[in-house]
Amino acid sequence: MSQGVGVVGLYVRDQDEAVQFYVEKLGFRVHTDVRNGDYRWLTVQHPDQPSFQLGLFAPQPPTIDATTAQTVREIVAKGAMPPLVLIVDDCRTAWNRMRARGVEFTQEPTNRYGSVDASFRDPSGNGWKMIEERKKSSERPDRMNKSRTKGDTPAEKIDARIEEVGGWRGETLARLRALIKQADPDVVEEWKWNIPVWSHDGIICTGETYKNAVKATFAHGAALKDPSGLFNSSLEGNTRRAIDFREGEKIDEKAVKALIRAAVTLNTSR
Repeated sequence: MSQGVGVVGLYVRDQDEAVQFYVEKLGFRVHTDVRNGDYRWLTVQHPDQPSFQLGLFAPQPPTIDATTAQTVREIVAKGAMPPLVLIVDDCRTAWNRMRARGVEFTQEPTNRYGSVDASFRDPSGNGWKMIEERKKSSERPDRMNKSRTKGDTPAEKIDARIEEVGGWRGETLARLRALIKQADPDVVEEWKWNIPVWSHDGIICTGETYKNAVKATFAHGAALKDPSGLFNSSLEGNTRRAIDFREGEKIDEKAVKALIRAAVTLNTSR
């Protein structure tokens, strides 16, 4: 018989706002979203931890009375609740990626106790401590992920990343790279934050690979016209916008190249 904790709940001020944060910015996925009258049972999961659910619950009747609910919201907003802990492979890489998505950090990555940690908050005020997983001496980065050190140039590192992820994600990242080069023959390939970066008088976009998507994040996407509606992620910020390419989806190559050219034009006009 298997036993253990299945769900831990957080109080949030707005469930729609909360699920957008945890899914779009942290990469969680929705597990359950059902209603019973005014009550909504909403849980999300980390993609690498399918046996555990994080509940995003609104403080409200009938679970608590209206007065207590208001008090709870105020306590959460002040950051008075105990923090949760998110374990990551590389704290600084995760910090850069999450900041680009608009996550509010209250502490930058700090070396201590033999690891690296940072702190952030969700929109309701719930605190999180992000801690880099300690690696055994036999699991140093250069041995765990050869693509981090394979090759000396950014182009070689991007080649290695494409080879490392393989499958449809590798093919999609390679196709995205080709479209960028076709759209802007003068593009500069860089390697920052352990991900591919394409620049021309400033960053055009980055190329990130996740379990369920290849993401192209445009540094100044909010300022670009997107007549084809390519942007489908990171839509709430004032600066960046992103395109999530998923398995089996056809890429609108003409529209992607037009967006790349628009980003270059924007960069060169600044």
